[in-house]
Amino acid sequence: MYAFLLAAGLRWGDISSPDWLSASAKAFGVAVSIGGMLIIGMNLTEVNFKRLNKRFLAEMMGIRLVAGVLLTGLLLFLERQFFGWLEEESLHMMALLPLFPIAANVTLFASYLDADEGATATWVLVSMLLSLLLIPLASLFF
Repeated sequence: MYAFLLAAGLRWGDISSPDWLSASAKAFGVAVSIGGMLIIGMNLTEVNFKRLNKRFLAEMMGIRLVAGVLLTGLLLFLERQFFGWLEEESLHMMALLPLFPIAANVTLFASYLDADEGATATWVLVSMLLSLLLIPLASLFF
């Protein structure tokens, strides 16, 4: 949250980051992504897919997708009606956000909290596979 507020404030103040910081941030982002995917893969090795509650997983994914699309649609509608700050291309990109996979850091938080890491890794995997189908389909409408 703090990083978001800082970035928004810097953008609003028309302050850009130095080139050396952008390069470091990009490299750090890649390293964190690779580490997150490694942890997800390790957690998935412990999942017994035969005993997986597929119905519950499908219901939760459906609720997540429908709620995400509805909430994002409402927010984009309100932005367009009352503010109009976003360009058309940005609106289209924002409309696709609920179709993106669940963030990998959900699995990391589950590890820290001693929760069911296998279940969260499965959710990330399923949402990633769904996004490979849904994002290109939704992109056809823009």
